[in-house]
Amino acid sequence: MAYLAMQLRQANLNIRISVARSQVDSQISWLSQLITDPTTYHLYREGLRGGDALSVEGRGRFDLLLHQMFIDANTQFRQLTIGAMEDDHWRTSMTVLSGWTLS
Repeated sequence: MAYLAMQLRQANLNIRISVARSQVDSQISWLSQLITDPTTYHLYREGLRGGDALSVEGRGRFDLLLHQMFIDANTQFRQLTIGAMEDDHWRTSMTVLSGWTLS
């Protein structure tokens, strides 16, 4: 029975590590896209400023960028609710998301 308990704890730890790594990879991918693609960066910054300088197509693309961010946040929340993510990781991720969308 003790062996089974150890195996379950290890499996749970491995899931948490995998979830954390996945979230870091997602955030790095987002930042890399903003860093390496000047058009995406401009679209993102102008959209955060209100989007008045964006065309209708540009505004739509900005909305899709935000939608992508919120899908990621929703995924993280679901991982939190099933116990696959630590509370402190969730709070950190949401602080980063807030900074990205409210800056």
